Amino acid sequence: MPMVQGWANAPDLVKARAGSWRIPYLVVFFSVLLAAEIALAFAHIVYVQITSFHPLPHLDEWRTLILFSRVEQNPDAWSLLFAPHAEHRPLLPRLVFLLDEKLAHGTGAFSLVVIDCLALALAAICSFLLIGRAGRNAREQLAAPYVLALCIAALLLSGHQMANFVRGFQATVFVLYLFAMLSFAAFAMALQAATMRRSQSILLLSLSCFFAVCASFSMANGLIVLPVLFIMACDRRRDLPAGTIPIIGIVSVATLVAYLTAPGSIIGVLGRTDYKLTPDRTVELANFVLAFLGGPWVSIAPGSAIVIGLVTLLLSMVALIKYRRCDHPCPYELVSVGLITLALGSAIAAALARLRFGIEAATESRYSTTVLVLYAALLVSFWPRVPAEAASATSNRPSAVSTRALAMLVAGTIAFTAASHWKLPYDFSEFANRKADAEVAYVANVQDALAFRHVAPEPQLEVAWQARGYALRHKLSVFSTIPAQSMNRPLIDIFTAADGRCTGHLDEIERIVAGPDGGFRIAGWAWDTNSRSVPRAVLLVEDGIVKGIGRFITSRPDVVAELPEVLDVKNGFIGYVPRGVAKVTAYVLNRNQTSACRIPGELALPSG
Repeated sequence: MPMVQGWANAPDLVKARAGSWRIPYLVVFFSVLLAAEIALAFAHIVYVQITSFHPLPHLDEWRTLILFSRVEQNPDAWSLLFAPHAEHRPLLPRLVFLLDEKLAHGTGAFSLVVIDCLALALAAICSFLLIGRAGRNAREQLAAPYVLALCIAALLLSGHQMANFVRGFQATVFVLYLFAMLSFAAFAMALQAATMRRSQSILLLSLSCFFAVCASFSMANGLIVLPVLFIMACDRRRDLPAGTIPIIGIVSVATLVAYLTAPGSIIGVLGRTDYKLTPDRTVELANFVLAFLGGPWVSIAPGSAIVIGLVTLLLSMVALIKYRRCDHPCPYELVSVGLITLALGSAIAAALARLRFGIEAATESRYSTTVLVLYAALLVSFWPRVPAEAASATSNRPSAVSTRALAMLVAGTIAFTAASHWKLPYDFSEFANRKADAEVAYVANVQDALAFRHVAPEPQLEVAWQARGYALRHKLSVFSTIPAQSMNRPLIDIFTAADGRCTGHLDEIERIVAGPDGGFRIAGWAWDTNSRSVPRAVLLVEDGIVKGIGRFITSRPDVVAELPEVLDVKNGFIGYVPRGVAKVTAYVLNRNQTSACRIPGELALPSG
């Protein structure tokens, strides 16, 4: 009889076991999907970084070289590293650029590696907070925290912020959020440790203030971190050691005073007339903030940025109210509060500072990292929870978690991340070509404004040539390359002859650049018959002396149509020689840049 009852209860037992394993299997499935998404997203980021890489500085990076040149002229002027860049004082990111100069010859390669590492570090910090203990007196815990950590990693690697991954200067953004997240995390852990060890709590609070100061000297919106800490300390004052609020207040005031009084005038920047807001532009300001918050969607769903921004703002308000009503928030919840407040404050600050550029500026790729951090914090806020008792008894119970909500959040994250990489905000394929176009003029010392219109800030030529002497002296950036280092030197002293291994032609003078620092823009095509590929570079030579270089950046379908052995349509090169050169011949370098092969053609250049 007992055996009969046992067999009778077997179906229920099987169902119970199947139910208990249903969620773990689902979690594993979600984890595999997200891990694959993260791997593909990161691979795409690295691919774009490699294919768009070029050592020439881009936009804001020029002013960093100029700043380093001024420090070099006055070795006692290290305080210039605090000098403002617009409204920012990016001291710590400048140390990254200084390391790039020492370790990667100022090419920006080290900065890009740092950016990748910082993005992964942000995801790692989030994982540490989410997967650890939920915190004291926690009545509920996150459902499948590993899945949430993977969702956040996918968000932080989404594609709309690609501009921040391909420009070394944008390390500033990731440095800011690294220190901001560390500051909020240290504060949250100090709050958790306050009832256990007072000395440990004080140490964590000190670290929190230190990281907040570091955030302030990474980007201007890092100044928001300390006020956020102050507000959170006031709200949780009963759980903190005595004197915490005055200490954070003093550090906040001291940091602001140091920020305003450091070398260079921040007040002058903030006092410009185009930064002032008049009452009739309030609606425009609000639209800018909303477009900012919906910016990562603009390439996926054009025209939807303001609507999505409004939804994001409402969700942020709901999350903040929910946390405000929570008696004992967990560390990851406090970090979410800090990041949500920081992101909203950054949106308002960006609107005040950039409204003069129009609403379109709000959705620029470089601002997306801020909004993606906000999305990550909101994901934590609305992620399904399970009762703490259930979470400790089993990994997940079907009755304790909304699998539908979990599936929707995971599917939405995967869809958004995939779409953001499928529809990038810009075409980065021509990024390297534009910089190479300017490189050949820069190396030849030809001030062609057309070549620099996309790579240097206004006034382009003045800014670029202020940095040239410093870069040339230290063989930085484009002057670290073998072709650039052969300038004004005999060709035969550097390269061996490789006649007959190439084909091509030096075609024409494409443009004459007027002015005392002008010269000639020269075009042609070439093909390395030995390696069956486009050569690495072109050397423009007069009487055996290298006078200019060329890069292969133009398409020549006519050559491919005429010569079937030429397999790459981008076999056309552009180069420059300075004024004063009378006759030019061209040599192409092999893949190892050790030998030079002359191509047919010779150009007589006009004098005067």
